[in-house]
Amino acid sequence: MANWCDNIVEFFGEDWAVAMVMQLFEEMMEREKVNPGQLPYFIDSKDGHFCGINITGSKVTYETSWYPNTGVLLTVADHYQVSFRLIFEEHTNCIYGAARYRNRELDELELKYIEYEKYFQNKDTGLWHYEGLKYNSEWEILEMLMDRKRFNQSVLSNHPPQNN
Repeated sequence: MANWCDNIVEFFGEDWAVAMVMQLFEEMMEREKVNPGQLPYFIDSKDGHFCGINITGSKVTYETSWYPNTGVLLTVADHYQVSFRLIFEEHTNCIYGAARYRNRELDELELKYIEYEKYFQNKDTGLWHYEGLKYNSEWEILEMLMDRKRFNQSVLSNHPPQNN
């Protein structure tokens, strides 16, 4: 039995193109009532199915088996010529990250297992401890780690190492 990876995706682009993507997800959500686990009609794959699809405004939430289905989302984005932003997490296997696809370029950030080892929960108080501070929620720490990773990545991409 698979662990479920929670995904939240939002698409961007021309209004008509985003509307077509949202219609695609609405159709898959309807079909899922009868046949769980859906893929767009133009994708032939054994992996990456969308399960438990839900649409709230411009965001689509769904689950996948084990890992995010970024490859399937790339195919959808290219098919409709849109961009997307994805947030994903599968807590049991320490998977937490985000992806952004625009101008046919994919940027991904994912926390590594070692980053999960930097904090802990005090079982007596229920509080989470990280860098000498206490937090009510583990999610606060995960977001802080992702923000730092984003910052470090942007610094590196704006100032590439010099070859002397």
